[in-house]
Amino acid sequence: MPFYQILPKQNLPIKFLTYFSEIGLDTGQIVQIPIKNKIRLGLVVAETQKKYITDKTKIKSVSRLLKVKFSQAQINFLFAFAYNTFNTPNNVLATMLNPIEMLTQKYWQQIIPNNDTKITSENQEKNNQKVDDNLETSKQPKKGFNKLKIEIVQDDILFRIIYIIRSQLQELPKRPILIIFPEKKQLFSVVDQILSDLKNFKVDIYTAEKNSSSQQTVANIITSQAEIVLATRHGLFLPWQIAPNLILLDESNSLYIQDQNKLYYDTRDACFIFSQHFVTNLTFITTLPSVRLHIFNSKELFKQLMINKSNKNKKLLKIKLLKRNFKRNNFFDLLELLEQGLYENQIFSDED
Repeated sequence: MPFYQILPKQNLPIKFLTYFSEIGLDTGQIVQIPIKNKIRLGLVVAETQKKYITDKTKIKSVSRLLKVKFSQAQINFLFAFAYNTFNTPNNVLATMLNPIEMLTQKYWQQIIPNNDTKITSENQEKNNQKVDDNLETSKQPKKGFNKLKIEIVQDDILFRIIYIIRSQLQELPKRPILIIFPEKKQLFSVVDQILSDLKNFKVDIYTAEKNSSSQQTVANIITSQAEIVLATRHGLFLPWQIAPNLILLDESNSLYIQDQNKLYYDTRDACFIFSQHFVTNLTFITTLPSVRLHIFNSKELFKQLMINKSNKNKKLLKIKLLKRNFKRNNFFDLLELLEQGLYENQIFSDED
């Protein structure tokens, strides 16, 4: 009778809980566990050796095994995201389980006819082997495949999106593409055009709302049938069986900073963490790059983009002091320098 360390989705004083199972479990499998008088979801993290169990009578059994399994990349992303964003692993797990929990029976039947297994002595003989999750585990590309690409676009954004989608699908036709939008409004403004231009590809939409569109997207991702997914920032926490290439639109948008509910994070940071642990391409498409992207491109390029060309040949602005407020003594020295013209070069230099 093996024992397992399980990460529950609830915040508890103890991060991991120990349970036993009458059948073998794999790391990454999602299970239902009893916590007090309620049944909760948890993630199998590791098997515990029996010598570390002091009182076996107090250890409870796993109640049910769901036929959904996290890949090692998903587990690594979970803990790396929690560490780098100062969130608890339990809260991150709860966010990653939300898409799975929203599925109704209709969509579970698309995934597998019997989507869970009760862990009881009656079916122990039937399940003496490890439970087959019937899902394709995450296919890792060759080491070093990860690429970072920054598209600073002043033309039509939609044209650039379609261009990158076509080029990436041509390079890696079996790898899905996740396009992240800062808000639903912007997503729905381009979805019709994308569906029209990419008729030969499956395009799914995910907005983290419990509707048929989002549920179908989750089912397609679990069964590795998704090709192009248009999503809000919550798309990073979908149960990806095949790691997708990432495209982040309008990366400087302040809506990417999640400051509500339980999970606090910046989507741009999350994309970096995701691309590193899933080893996928990460592309930024933006018309106004943020300061964060400064280190990834040459200073000359960003200086050229940030300067207003219409004002390039105009004379520098001059200040003429007409009146002085003597009550504000803190500014007296600065005002005197301005009057004398000694401080003008420092304030209005080209470098500043």
